[in-house]
Amino acid sequence: MWRLLNLEEKPGDYHLVHPNNHVNMAQSSNDVIPTTIRLACFSPLSPLIEELEKLLLSSMQNQKEYDHVIKVGRTHLEDAVPIRYGQVFGGYAASLGKCIVRLAASENSMLELGIGGTAVGTGINTHPDFKKTIIFGTGQTYGFQFYQGNSIMLHWSMAGFVDVSNALRILAIELNKISNDLRLLKFWT
Repeated sequence: MWRLLNLEEKPGDYHLVHPNNHVNMAQSSNDVIPTTIRLACFSPLSPLIEELEKLLLSSMQNQKEYDHVIKVGRTHLEDAVPIRYGQVFGGYAASLGKCIVRLAASENSMLELGIGGTAVGTGINTHPDFKKTIIFGTGQTYGFQFYQGNSIMLHWSMAGFVDVSNALRILAIELNKISNDLRLLKFWT
């Protein structure tokens, strides 16, 4: 159980227990919170990419299987020119492949950590090896190759998060298009 310590010291006297050096251990919300958000963003990306790779493989298999079947192509829901189903599934595969590349790139941006930069990114009041040690330990815990980025930039930059957001948004748009095509395919046949 927790027990309260009576230090019998005056407020502001930090020689026994210093709030930054002993309690907070030189960490700052300015580096801890962005690092935590990066870990939270990073964690679901690998499983998502794995599932998309399965969908890509399925589209590539459908491309081969249905390449001999010709259908009426449509534009703005109106009949247009003939197209092979294999070509349609090839288009889906190309789209999914690009989405996977975007997600993998955004995943890489989440591997760059600014932890140890403390309040403004300089790492003031920390041990010289603090950044390397905590990034190595985080990598050991999660099983990924995190690396030290520019802590000053990572302290304020939202670019990595925008990369993830954009990759997910584009994926959602592409999956919506593919889903609507397949829904209409069922309607028209």
